[in-house]
Amino acid sequence: MTKLSEQDFFFCFTKKLSTFLKEKGFCYIIKARSIKDNTI
Repeated sequence: MTKLSEQDFFFCFTKKLSTFLKEKGFCYIIKARSIKDNTI
């Protein structure tokens, strides 16, 4: 079994980039909320 590290993932922090990546066929494995304003 291969151990995954932080370098195996891409962290997206903007809605615009998230939408672009979804349009290109990428999907996410987790969503999170902002601590500052509670937005996803």
